Amino acid sequence: MNKIILIDADSFCYLGNNCEEVDQAYDKVDQAISNIIATSGSSHYTLFVEKPFNNNFRKKIVKSYKVGRANKELPKFYNEIKEYLIGSWNAYGLGGYESDDVLISYYKKCKEEYPFTEVVIASMDKDLKQYPIAMFDTYYQRFGQVYNITEEEANYNLWIQVIMGDSTDSISGIKGKGIKYAESVLKGSKNHFITTCRAYLDNYGSRWQKNFIKNYVQVKLLDNLNVKLDLSEVEFNQE
Repeated sequence: MNKIILIDADSFCYLGNNCEEVDQAYDKVDQAISNIIATSGSSHYTLFVEKPFNNNFRKKIVKSYKVGRANKELPKFYNEIKEYLIGSWNAYGLGGYESDDVLISYYKKCKEEYPFTEVVIASMDKDLKQYPIAMFDTYYQRFGQVYNITEEEANYNLWIQVIMGDSTDSISGIKGKGIKYAESVLKGSKNHFITTCRAYLDNYGSRWQKNFIKNYVQVKLLDNLNVKLDLSEVEFNQE
């Protein structure tokens, strides 16, 4: 076992938009996955998707979580592609959790089980950068670039997001504050957690804890899920 790549496959569910037939979408998915594995030179892989009709635990705690996406029409062949990823590529997911939670838990377990093997996450999702990981970028303009996120960078990325929130997921953060405010708050900080708490106190007064916990729960990925390792070995030609 030389190199493991863990592939965030949720974005592949959007590949059917310009396809006339679903088989064309499947071909695009196959090509995208094969390209990642071949370019990365990996020997083993696993794909991750959010399970269909997943009842994410964050939505039970914070009703507004991702509410902006609720009424949006799904891309063409979205559900068919997701089922294809699960049925044909053995894509992994756990009910009640996002694929990112499962992926980062799987990453940690791989590092524990195979300490002398390189483990890389293939994704374009910034949320994963709150952990010290090796990340293979799948965004087309940066495809194949690998970033090694340090502990310090991961810690900074987490608290920046807790402060500024994430509009795409309807996470408010500290209302009315954006990236420049978040950066100014953490600049020179020796303890990002305490500094972030103080920023919430300054902005919310006696209500700071409630707002802090609400945003932290939405932003922070779970990394301790009981995942079962099931790696697939690369068998196709990587020319």
